[in-house]
Amino acid sequence: QFNQYITRARRVELARSLDLTERHLKI
Repeated sequence: QFNQYITRARRVELARSLDLTERHLKI
């Protein structure tokens, strides 16, 4: 369960970073 939690957190961080980069590229 702990491993899945870490993966989920990393996935969220990745999604956030990707979203930020996309916004910067659009601008």
